[in-house]
Amino acid sequence: MVSPMRLFDAIGSGHVHGGILEVLRNAKWEGMLSRLGRVFYVHFMGEFYCNMRVIKGLNGILHFTTTVDRKTILVDHNTINKGLHLPIILSEKPCIDFYAFYIFNKSEFELMLGIFCDSDVPLGLCDPNCGIHYKHFTSKFQYLALILRANVLPKPNQRKYFDFFDLKMLFLLFTNKVFFNISYVILMNMINANFVDYMPYGLLITSICEQCHIPLPHNFATLADSQLTLAHKSL
Repeated sequence: MVSPMRLFDAIGSGHVHGGILEVLRNAKWEGMLSRLGRVFYVHFMGEFYCNMRVIKGLNGILHFTTTVDRKTILVDHNTINKGLHLPIILSEKPCIDFYAFYIFNKSEFELMLGIFCDSDVPLGLCDPNCGIHYKHFTSKFQYLALILRANVLPKPNQRKYFDFFDLKMLFLLFTNKVFFNISYVILMNMINANFVDYMPYGLLITSICEQCHIPLPHNFATLADSQLTLAHKSL
């Protein structure tokens, strides 16, 4: 079992660059950030992923059912949207396979790196298997990258490194051009994580369990780190 990627209370910590808050608000993502003192339940996460049954709708859109504490839950992009406390308007955006929709482009990769690192990119650095350590980003983009990694695109390995798809999402968020359903991206990540024995989105799963009125015993709770600055250590 892999420990869940923690969510961090970027707003509550008071350490986030003001421009980042504006970026999140423009995208209507600020509700996605966790709150101080939130907890998650590892044993419920295990049930959530172990009992997952993926279903493909007539329109090709995926969803799944799972069972937690003997209660069956239907999870679709609307469920994710509510669990993240995102506005309904975001749930109405089109559902796409993010990793299939975008194709690696070396020039675009170099352009995005130049923006996030505020420097020239060495020749030959960018290839489909390349990942850039987030410490090379300017401080503003470091915080945004950590929020993205914790909330949207968690990884079981090499969490410090951001590849083309990570940077693409970061760029779309920064430029407020996320035209697709972010909750569906997260849903597909949940499905994919189940194939590699990885259990991300601990606080989101807890939020979904709360919506389904599943009892959450505090004696089994695990406290999530509440300050974004701790993300530097956990990564």
